[in-house]
Amino acid sequence: MACNEEKLWVKIFKEKFCSWESFWEVRTKNGDSSVWKGILEARSIIQQGTTTIIANGRDINIWWQPWIPWISYDEFRNTMEEVREKAPQLRLVADLLHHSQTRWNERYVIHLFGRNLGELIIGIDIVNGLERDTLIWKRVASRKFTVKEAYWLANESFFGPVLSGWRLIWSNKLHPRNCLWLWRMCNGVLRTRDKIRSWFGSPLAVRSDEIQGNTILDKVVNLCKDSEGGSLENILTCFYVVCYGIWRYRNSLIHGGKQMELGRFLEEANAKFEEFVSVQHDLVNAPSVLAKKLVEVAPFNSNFIVTDGAFKDGWCGMAIMGNDSRQEKWYTMARSGEGKSALDAELKAIGLALDWAVEMNWRTFIVFSDCKTAVDALQQRKVQDWKVAISFYNVMEKMKMFEFCNLKFVKRNCIAFVNDLAIQARLLRLVDYRCNGEGLPPVNPTLF
Repeated sequence: MACNEEKLWVKIFKEKFCSWESFWEVRTKNGDSSVWKGILEARSIIQQGTTTIIANGRDINIWWQPWIPWISYDEFRNTMEEVREKAPQLRLVADLLHHSQTRWNERYVIHLFGRNLGELIIGIDIVNGLERDTLIWKRVASRKFTVKEAYWLANESFFGPVLSGWRLIWSNKLHPRNCLWLWRMCNGVLRTRDKIRSWFGSPLAVRSDEIQGNTILDKVVNLCKDSEGGSLENILTCFYVVCYGIWRYRNSLIHGGKQMELGRFLEEANAKFEEFVSVQHDLVNAPSVLAKKLVEVAPFNSNFIVTDGAFKDGWCGMAIMGNDSRQEKWYTMARSGEGKSALDAELKAIGLALDWAVEMNWRTFIVFSDCKTAVDALQQRKVQDWKVAISFYNVMEKMKMFEFCNLKFVKRNCIAFVNDLAIQARLLRLVDYRCNGEGLPPVNPTLF
C-alpha cells in the first residue's frame, strides 16, 4: 500500500478505502473492515521507519509521506503543518523542484522551511537514475523492509540502546568459541568485578590500564576503535586468549588447582593466539562454491584504470591511475570533496575514472577497485546502501557511455600507490591534481 505496488489486492483496497485520500493520510471509519483497521494501526511503524528516495518528486505526497530522512515522523508532520500555512497549494515534492526536476528550487525551499532546515533539505540527493520515487526502510543500508526490522522498531523502547560493541564481538570472521566467551564476559555472565589487571605480556603489546572504559564492553569498543580488517580480528582474538587464560587460572586457584608461572602462562597465550589466527585466516579465505573465480588478469594490450577512495569525517579523497598500454603512457588524477561514507568515496572514485575515460576518448577498458562491495553492487546493478544511491546511479549512467567497461576487484596491497594518493587528496583537500608519465606505471598490472 505504501509503495504503490501494482498488485490486485492493493488496487482493491485503494479503490475501497483510499479513493479520496492517500494511504498516508486516510483515517479509520466506522464501517471499515478489521483487516483495514489493522493495516492502519501498523502504518505508524511504517511512518517512523521509512523515508523516500527522490527521483522526480511526482509520486511523493509532500504533506504526509516521509521524505526528510533525519527527523522523526512527528517532527516531520509538525514541520509540514507550519509550511502549509505559507503554501497550502503544494501537493507533491516535485513542486519544490525546478521544472527540469533535477535540482531543488533553493530560494523557494529556504523561504518555506527557513534557512537552517532549508539548507539541509537542499542537500538531499535527487537520484535521477531511478525511474520513480522509491520508498525505503531507512534504518538499514539495504533499504529493505523486514518483519524483524519492524519488530525492533516497535519494541525499541524495551530493548535499550544499540551497542556497537556486540557487532564487533559477533563477527563471522572470529572463531565461534572466541565470540561466545567474549560475549559472556562483556555481558557480565562471568563472576568478575568488571576489572582486569594490567597485562604483563600478550601476543599484542597492550596494557589494560591504558584502555578507557567503565565496563569490559566499553574497553572492547575503545580497544578496537580505528582498527579494521585483519588487525581488528587479531585484537579481539588476543583479548580472548588473555582474558580466557586469566579466567582459567583464577578458577584453578579457587578450586585447588596448581599455580602457573607467568612465563608458562604467556607461552600458552601466545600458542593459542597463533592457533586461532591461523584457523581464522583459513575460514576467511576459504572460497565458497559460488565465489571461486580468481580475478582475471587484464587482457594483453588493453587499457585499464585503477581507482581508490579514502573517507574520514565527512570528507573523501578520490584517486585514479589510467594505463594506456598501446602508447605506453600512464596518467594519475586525484580530487577531494564531501562524502557520506567509505563506500561513497569508492563509488565517486569510480565515477571520476569514467569521467576521465570520456576525456581520453576511451571506448573499451577495465576498471580495478579494491572495494568488493562497490564492484559487486555495480555488477549486480543493485545499490548496497541507500545513502549513497546518487553516487551509485551516477556511475551506472556513465557506464552506458562505453562499448565495454568491465569492473574487477583487486587486493589493496596491489594498488598501494593509488591508495596513498587518495589519502593525500583527502588530507590536502586537493581540487584537481593530474600527473602523467611514460613506461611502467606506478601500479603493476601483473600483480593482479
